[in-house]
Amino acid sequence: ILGLIVKPLLVIKIVNYKWKDIFSVFVPCLKVTVVALPIPLWLCYNVSIDNRLVYIVLMSGLCVLTVGVAAWFLGTDAAMREKVVEIARKKFGR
Repeated sequence: ILGLIVKPLLVIKIVNYKWKDIFSVFVPCLKVTVVALPIPLWLCYNVSIDNRLVYIVLMSGLCVLTVGVAAWFLGTDAAMREKVVEIARKKFGR
């Protein structure tokens, strides 16, 4: 509640931001969340794994993968993707 309601209200009042500026940040986040959510939820309700450690590792990996793919395609523009690829190439030496 603080991060979604109170902080944006404070930013608007203190720094004189507009609601348009605040929503321009929240819209890509909402898109990524809506697209990345169904697969982990389906797995959570339909797959039964007895070993809790395996279940946690599987769910964590799947969540990271789905959020990463959704953020790559929906949460970033072409310029940002180029910067990420460039940084990865420098970091990993390719």
